[in-house]
Amino acid sequence: MRARRSRTAHSGWSSISGRIRVVDYRQERRLIVGGAILSAYPLDGDWSTIEREYWWHGVAAVRFPPEPSVLLVGLGGGTQAHLVHRLTTPRLITAIERDPVILDVARRWFGLADLGPMEFYCGDAEMVAASLHDAGRRFDFVMEDAAYADMDRSRPVGENVLIYASRPGRR
Repeated sequence: MRARRSRTAHSGWSSISGRIRVVDYRQERRLIVGGAILSAYPLDGDWSTIEREYWWHGVAAVRFPPEPSVLLVGLGGGTQAHLVHRLTTPRLITAIERDPVILDVARRWFGLADLGPMEFYCGDAEMVAASLHDAGRRFDFVMEDAAYADMDRSRPVGENVLIYASRPGRR
């Protein structure tokens, strides 16, 4: 008999995203939405397999200033937040996630409480970014990962959020 390599740790439903599952596969916890892996988190603390994926490549080449202010657009399970912490000590990570169910799953299942200061916003990325701008917020680094590799959708979202996030304002 073959040993079981995966188990569903959590299963739920969201009116925004559909079926949401947290699956432990070998030594990795995965956030699976609509059949796609949105985030991964090593259960054994070994990030080397994740460092081969696009999440790592999105932050590995960045030259962060000391104690940067970071905006993550599309939190998913928070893989990017963990990777940012592996490279620097952010002053604050601000995350925008459109789906409150995914945000709840990320906070409960993906070790976000172990990270430094974070704040979370739910809603449309462009609207939340505009509100943050209007409040005088600025960010040293912005990562757009809300469109999940859909370039037709990703590019305009990223460009519009970047416009709001990088405009001069108060810190």
